[in-house]
Amino acid sequence: MKMWLFLLPQRTSPPPKEAPPRRWVKTHDLDDFEVIDDLPEEDKNTIRRLKYFDFRRKKPLKYLMTREISRYFDRETYLKTSFKEMILFIGFLIILCLMSFSSANPSMFYYSKVMTRLFVNTKFRTDLNQKLTLFEINEIEHVWAYILKVALKNFYWEFWFSRFHQTSLVEPEDDTHILYENKLIGVPRIRQVRVRNDSCTVLPEFKNRFAACYGTYNQANEDKAPFGFQLPNTAWTYRSDSEVGSHTYSTDIAKYGGGGYYVDLNTTYRDSMSQIEELQEYIWINRGTRAVFIDFTTYNANINLFCMVKIIFEVLPTGGVLPSFDFSNQKLISYVDAWDFVILVFEILFVVYFIFYTIEEFYEITYFKWHYLTKFWNWIDLIILVLCYIVVTLKIYMYVNVSNSLEKLIAMKDSHPVFDDITSGQSIYNIALTVLIFLSWVKLLKYLSINKSMYEMMTTLQRASVDILSFSIIICTVFVGFAEYAHLKFGNQVNDWKSLPDSVFSLLRSIVGEFDYAAIERSDPVFGPLFFFAFLFFIFFILINMYLAIIIDAYANVRSEVKSGGVKTHLSDLISRFFNTFLRKIGCKRYAENRERKAEAAYNKAVYQDIRQFFLRCGYTDKEIDIFFAKYEITEESLINPEEMNKVIQKIQETPIRGPVGAEIPDRINIAIIRMKERLLTLQNALTDTDKKIKIINNKLDSFYQQSAK
Repeated sequence: MKMWLFLLPQRTSPPPKEAPPRRWVKTHDLDDFEVIDDLPEEDKNTIRRLKYFDFRRKKPLKYLMTREISRYFDRETYLKTSFKEMILFIGFLIILCLMSFSSANPSMFYYSKVMTRLFVNTKFRTDLNQKLTLFEINEIEHVWAYILKVALKNFYWEFWFSRFHQTSLVEPEDDTHILYENKLIGVPRIRQVRVRNDSCTVLPEFKNRFAACYGTYNQANEDKAPFGFQLPNTAWTYRSDSEVGSHTYSTDIAKYGGGGYYVDLNTTYRDSMSQIEELQEYIWINRGTRAVFIDFTTYNANINLFCMVKIIFEVLPTGGVLPSFDFSNQKLISYVDAWDFVILVFEILFVVYFIFYTIEEFYEITYFKWHYLTKFWNWIDLIILVLCYIVVTLKIYMYVNVSNSLEKLIAMKDSHPVFDDITSGQSIYNIALTVLIFLSWVKLLKYLSINKSMYEMMTTLQRASVDILSFSIIICTVFVGFAEYAHLKFGNQVNDWKSLPDSVFSLLRSIVGEFDYAAIERSDPVFGPLFFFAFLFFIFFILINMYLAIIIDAYANVRSEVKSGGVKTHLSDLISRFFNTFLRKIGCKRYAENRERKAEAAYNKAVYQDIRQFFLRCGYTDKEIDIFFAKYEITEESLINPEEMNKVIQKIQETPIRGPVGAEIPDRINIAIIRMKERLLTLQNALTDTDKKIKIINNKLDSFYQQSAK
C-alpha cells in the first residue's frame, strides 16, 4: 500500500526503523526528545498510531552522529553516516591486520618446521636395535634412548660436520649451537612430576599381587616427598612451582603442575651425558612418574625469534608412554628494524582509533540509555572495545616485562632460564588480538548491510534465528545421541571415539567429509556400517536439509518484503550523485546530464514495475493491468501522481457493474466484485494515510529548516 509514495519524484522512502517501544520512550526525560506540539491534533493522532513517531529525537552532535543514531533520521543521512563509519572502520581493520604481522609471520612456521624435523622426526636406535622417532616411543627405555641419542646430540653442536673430523671443531666465539644458527639460551632442563604409591585403591582380591598402586595424576595424588637415591639436589627432591618457575601444562591426559623434580643439564655434551647416565642408573623414571618434560629455549638472531620448546613424555597408569611436543615461536625483542617502527606507528594509530570509539560508544550509551543494550551490534561494539583495552594493556605489560627480565634470562649461562611468564603473557596477547581481529571482521558485515544483497542476507539470518535456535535443540539431541552411541560402541578401540567430547568432534568433522569409516568397520563389521548410514540419513538427508528449508523460507519472505517496499535510495545512488556533482565542477556537464537522465529512466522503470507488482498482489491479471495502464496512459516515461490516482479510483468506484441483459450475476462474480471493492477501499485508505504522513513530514521539515536558519 505504500508504493504510491514512490510515484512522487522528490520523495524518498524513510530509513529503516528500529524504534524503541512506547514504554522505553516514556521512561526518559522529555529533554531527550522533540515533542510534536506544533502539529494539528488530527495529525498527532495519525502519527501516534505508529509507535516510533511518538517523539522524534533531537539531532545529535555532528561529529558524533553514529549509524545507530542516524536510523531515526532521513535515509540519506543514514546512508552517509553508515558509509563514513564503514570507511573509518576499514582503516581500523587494516591497522589491526598490520599489527598482527608483528605477532605472526612465515619465519615462525619455518622455524618450527626445522625444529620439528630435528627433535621429532629424527630416528634413533634403541638397545634392541629398533629405529624409532619421537611419536613411536612407547616405553621408558625408549625415553632414555631418545634423550641420549637425539636430545643431547642436538643440544650441543661442537663440530661442523661430524665428531670424526676433529679439525672441524666449532670455535666458542662463533656462538653456533643448534643447526649452527640457533643459540641455546642457558641450559636445558628435564623435569618430572610424580604420584604417590597410595594414589589409588587396590581391591582386596588383588592385594597379595599388587604391593603399591599408582593412580592418575592430579594435585591430590601428586608426590612431593624425596625418593630414590636421595642426593641433596633437585633431581631427587621436590620443588614447588614457585621455586621451579614453570607454569601448569595441560594435555589430553591430565593437567600437570609447574613443580616437581628437575635436573639442569651442563654446558658440555660429555658432562650432560654423565648426568643422564646417572639418572638412568638410579632409575629416576619409575612407576611413580607420570610425566617427563624436556624444556629449552633457542634464539635465532637472523630472524629475531625465540623458540620455546617443550617435549613431553606422559607415563600412563595403563603402562606405556605417550609422547608429545609444543613449540612456541615468539618475537620478544621489538622495535629493532624499520618495519618494527612502521608497526609502532600503526599501534599509535590503533590507540587513537580506540579512544575515538570509546568516546563514540559512551555518547551512544548516554543517547539511548538502557535501550543501547537491546541491540546485537552494540554488544559486538562493547566486546571489541573491551578487547582493545586488553590488547593495549597486555602490549604495555609485555614490553615492560620483557625489558626488565629478558636481559637477566639471556645472561644465565649455567642454569635454565624459565620463559613461562613471558610466553604466557605473549600467548594471552596473541589470543586477545586474534579474537579482536575476528570480531572486527564480523562487525564489517554490519556496514556491508547497506548493500541491498547483504541486507537481504543479514535480514534473512535475523528472521530465521528463532527457528534455527529452536530446531538446533532437536538436532543437538540427535547429535549427542549418535555421539554417545559411538563412544560406547567404538570408544575402546578407535581413537576418534575414546571420549564423549571426542565423539562429538568426530561427528562434526564428518560434516565436512572427514570420517574414518574403515576404523569403525574394523571395530564392529555389523553395527559400524549401520551407525554410519543411520547418521548419514538422519543428519544429512533430513536435519541438515531442514536447516536449509528454514533459511530458504525466511529468504523468500525477506525478498518479498524488499520488493514490496518499493524503490529506495541506496548507497550507489549517493555515490552516483556525488560523482555527477564532481563531473559538473570539472566541466563535464553534458556527461553528467546523460548520467542523470539514465538514472531517472532507471528509477521510473523501477517505479513502474512496483506499480505492476502491487496490482498483481491485489489479484489482477497481466492483461487487466495492461488495459488499465493503457486507459490511463501510465507508462515508464509518464508516471501518474497521487492526485490523478485518487480521481481514477473515484471513477472506478462510481462505474456501475453491468451484466448481460436478463441474466443474473453469478455468486462468484458477486464475491469477486465485493473483493474488488474492498481492495479499492484499502487502496484509498492507504492513499489518505500517505497524504497525511507527507503533510506531517513536510511540516516538520519546514520547522526544522526554520530552526536551523535561526
